[in-house]
Amino acid sequence: MEIRLATPEDLHVLVSVQRETQDLHVAYDPTCYRRSTDGELTAAMGEFLATDQTVVWIAWVDDVPAGFLVFKISAAAQTAYCHARSDGLIDQLAVAERFRRQGVGRALMDQAERYAIERGCNELRLGVITSNSAARDFYAAIDFEPVLERWRKRLV
Repeated sequence: MEIRLATPEDLHVLVSVQRETQDLHVAYDPTCYRRSTDGELTAAMGEFLATDQTVVWIAWVDDVPAGFLVFKISAAAQTAYCHARSDGLIDQLAVAERFRRQGVGRALMDQAERYAIERGCNELRLGVITSNSAARDFYAAIDFEPVLERWRKRLV
C-alpha cells in the first residue's frame, strides 16, 4: 500500500471513492444527506485541495485507489470555559468497499496521527453517524472514544 498527498489531478479518484461513502451517508440519514452529482463532489473535493488548512491523502493498493482521508488542524484559543488547544480534525475518511477491512482505513488514520503529532496537536477529533456501527467499531478499535453527542429534534 502507498499513501501519498492528493493533487488536483486526483480529483476524479477522490470523487469515485467519495461517491460510495456519500451513498452510504444518504442511506443512513436521507433527511440530512443528499445524493450529490459528480460535479458537486468534484467542486467540494477541489476546495479541500485548494486550501493550505487542509491535507488530503490517498491510499493506493496495487495502483488502485483504495481510500482517502481529509485532515484539518483546528486551533482554539483559551476561553473562560476551555483551555487553548490545537486539534487534528478528521473531516472525511473514505475507503472503497472492496478495500474495507484490509488495513486501508487504519493506515490512513496512522498517517493523520503522525502528521498531527508533528504539528503539536493535542488530540484527533472526528464525527461519526451514530447508526454507522461499522465506523464506530473501527474508531473504537483504534482507541478513539466518544466525547460529545449531538442531538436533534425534527421540527418538520
